[in-house]
Amino acid sequence: MSINSLLQKLDESEEKINGLTQVEAEARYVEGQDNGLAFNEGRSRDDIVREAIFNVYTFDLLGVAVVFFLLDQPLSALFSLVIMVLIFSWNISRAFKAKDRLDLLIEQTKPEASIIRGGKLRAIDFNDIVPGDAVVVGPGDQFFVDGRLLTDDPISVNQVLLTGDHKPLSLDEGDIVLAGSYCLSGHGIYEAEKVGTDREVTPILEESAATEQPPTPLQRTTRRALAAMRILVVVLGVYIVASYAFLEFDPQLSTTYELSLIHI
Repeated sequence: MSINSLLQKLDESEEKINGLTQVEAEARYVEGQDNGLAFNEGRSRDDIVREAIFNVYTFDLLGVAVVFFLLDQPLSALFSLVIMVLIFSWNISRAFKAKDRLDLLIEQTKPEASIIRGGKLRAIDFNDIVPGDAVVVGPGDQFFVDGRLLTDDPISVNQVLLTGDHKPLSLDEGDIVLAGSYCLSGHGIYEAEKVGTDREVTPILEESAATEQPPTPLQRTTRRALAAMRILVVVLGVYIVASYAFLEFDPQLSTTYELSLIHI
């Protein structure tokens, strides 16, 4: 049965589903009873700039510049600083472009929910679902909120995200449906009961958002190379500082060193 046939059947019966009125839905939305989540949706531009500047790569190049300066090679030190500025400027510009493209892609592919309000079928942003909304689902649709089936036609549901079990479930009128599930077959209407952070799937989403992705082989190789360079910079820095301190401590060696520089 298609969704149009289902709606026609409901219209002809005494069990017509009108859903909330637009006024009722807006009142609940104003009260904060919407399906929006407070999860971090990505890095802000300030985060991108901060991460591009304050990282180990920048400090490594800054350390190289300090070593060159102590070796009395100001041009090399300046070159290292210019390279450092060019690197994080390039990283910032690339990150900004990637963020803009990702934001546009998310906006263009944001799923919509089909709901019944005031007896009419309409499509809305799934974040705008409020408790009491009559949400329509069909094959391939995701359940965006927790609720209870209102229609008596059975539907097949996959809850692998919630339970890990790939076996489909057959749900009927009055059965509970959970956000994160998918409708495999059949058409139905369910009433939204738990939205936003009240949904059963919220802890899973929070855990997934907090999980850090493991570094790629290239990232691991780059980190090892930078660690080796960092150790070299520290050793050279300590050696230079110790050499100057030793020359200043021993007047005879200091005089010999200065004479050798004059001779050169």
